[in-house]
Amino acid sequence: MAVMLQILPEWEEAPGIADPADAAAWARLQITLEGPARVILTRVLDRRASTTRDGVYGSVVPLAAWIARSWSHLFRSGREPPRIAESGERYRWERTHSWRHAGEGIALPDVRFSPVAEQLVALEIQPDGPRTPAYERVEFLTPPQEVEIPREELKRSFRDFVDRVLSRLEATAPSACGTAELVEIWRRVQDRGAPDHDAEVLSARLGLLWDTMEESDKERVRGLSRQLETPLDALVADGATVGSLPELLRSSQAAWEKCESSAGAHARWRELWTDLKRDWTPAASMPAWELGWQAAKLYRKSVGAPAAAGATEELLVPFAMGHFSWKAPGDLEGIAWERGHTPVRLEAQTRPFAKARDLYVALFGPGPDRRHAAVFSRQFSRATPVANAFAAELLAPVELVSSRIHGAAVSVWDIQGIAQTIGAPEDCVFHQIRNHQLAEIDLPR
Repeated sequence: MAVMLQILPEWEEAPGIADPADAAAWARLQITLEGPARVILTRVLDRRASTTRDGVYGSVVPLAAWIARSWSHLFRSGREPPRIAESGERYRWERTHSWRHAGEGIALPDVRFSPVAEQLVALEIQPDGPRTPAYERVEFLTPPQEVEIPREELKRSFRDFVDRVLSRLEATAPSACGTAELVEIWRRVQDRGAPDHDAEVLSARLGLLWDTMEESDKERVRGLSRQLETPLDALVADGATVGSLPELLRSSQAAWEKCESSAGAHARWRELWTDLKRDWTPAASMPAWELGWQAAKLYRKSVGAPAAAGATEELLVPFAMGHFSWKAPGDLEGIAWERGHTPVRLEAQTRPFAKARDLYVALFGPGPDRRHAAVFSRQFSRATPVANAFAAELLAPVELVSSRIHGAAVSVWDIQGIAQTIGAPEDCVFHQIRNHQLAEIDLPR
């Protein structure tokens, strides 16, 4: 049974509330997770009354506005939380993925929303407990936990809540500034024909919050959105910057034009992708290194490459896929695009490891029946650990490395010799020996 989020406001009188929108949307709010076990996220201890209750009171306008502003970040961007917890990038991500940033007006539980798969969103619930400031009237009592909700169910829940708030505002406070602002934001993210819809979606792809951007930056993003020939819903540019996009767009257009002349290669690519997807059923509990290892073995088998041989250029560049010189911005190292049934790759580097790592995401991505694009970044990509393991197995097959080990231990000089003999990067050999426990590694002291 799928878990569903329910956000239920019950409208209340709001004596003494000056803002007409806040007064109109004053409510008792109850938020629950409905599933095999019902979880009440708004169960609180009222410190003043020394009682517990299952709802909180206040204006629900800030929560509705947060959902509207965060919509494209939550549902149209593949950006993941940066790994450095204290970084500015982390803060920019959390303000559109955590209710801690929903603004004032009503107390809300500490819930963070993170994409975990194409169709799932994880809700991470943090407890209040002793860390709740003494001046806060309520303390949330829901124990810490993480649950996964189908993305479409979460969208439906959020949409129903915002629509309900807007109906209330338009009926009771139609001329309030808060009403007009929420109407404008909601239309921009829901209506593809609304002014700045494409620009707002693109800004979310870049990790930028549209309503906080300078007008000059908004104008740059508007210009870039007009240049895009790929549908915005197909573009994932994690970690890219506004300034880097023009070069990205020019390069991708040139790549498309060149690759569209390779119809036979595209047909073979589609056939390979179908074979891989049919056979690729990894266990959810499988560690990243084993996922990558098995993916590489499956890829070798699919193309008829020996299991215990080094990687050839044909193995790294399958089916005449177009490779192009492209200078990636910042810490981005490669980009793979697929347009319809046309695979296109642009690379920042020509190193074998970079090619092999990026090939994993291209091979095991959404597939040839969907338009998608992905920029691979060490900082942002969830697939990076698996892709690294895939590259290690592709370039330094464990059977080949094992055949070159004679004894229970190897030194760094032994690793260098094995790498030179089989034509693989030293790091790949090192990780294969360590991950597969082929021998003890004597590191210099």
